[in-house]
Amino acid sequence: MPNRENNDWDPGNNWWNPDGNKRLGYPWGDIEHPLPPPECTAGFGMGRARGYAEAWFERLVGTIIEATATAPCCICPEWLLAILWDEIARRKRNPSTGADEERQSDDEEWWPSVGPFQITLATARDAMRWGGEFSNEERNLNDKELHDRLTNDAGFAARVATARLCQILAGYLNKGYNPCAEGSISVIELVGSLYSQGLGRPKANPKVNERGRQIADFAEKIKRRYDMPDCNVCENGKLKDKCLPKPR
Repeated sequence: MPNRENNDWDPGNNWWNPDGNKRLGYPWGDIEHPLPPPECTAGFGMGRARGYAEAWFERLVGTIIEATATAPCCICPEWLLAILWDEIARRKRNPSTGADEERQSDDEEWWPSVGPFQITLATARDAMRWGGEFSNEERNLNDKELHDRLTNDAGFAARVATARLCQILAGYLNKGYNPCAEGSISVIELVGSLYSQGLGRPKANPKVNERGRQIADFAEKIKRRYDMPDCNVCENGKLKDKCLPKPR
């Protein structure tokens, strides 16, 4: 089995975490067509849970779009929103109440993935060390403070998530990956495949997994749903200079 901490796998290998890489089915798989609010779907099991998730997502849209403007590489708003929806949809939910059921621990030195983007404390620290617009105070938060910021400050969590996406992209670009080349997978397919797994094993010709394909599909649907302008990161067959990742 691949060693997760050493990033010893490729995004095309679905067998490492097959359930996590499966496509989401109804009602989670269609972000383009909103469901009625939760009170209108009471008693309809997962439909009601989807309604709560929809309402939460809607509240965060503006905050997430703002966070992409300060990302340390070009992150199209619909990409981050697609990853947000995927993370919301895959969290274990109580179908009758829509409430999150996260694992709990009395040990403040350990927490599972937290916040809207489901980021571990170790991943958050790694991403902030790599790059992004974070103050020294933010980079030096203790575990309890970082947990609380990731959980309760959606804007901060979104900035951490954009740093992580740019960090993933940077590793592959350094190995010769060109998302703008004919036949190459797109940036959103790459980061969508890897976001929940780690930094991957960078190479010039990565493959997309099923989850990455669906996240890319979510991005297109979100763009239509919110009538977002085109976000073209390519020019003359390569990433625009302004779109290249900028580590610290």
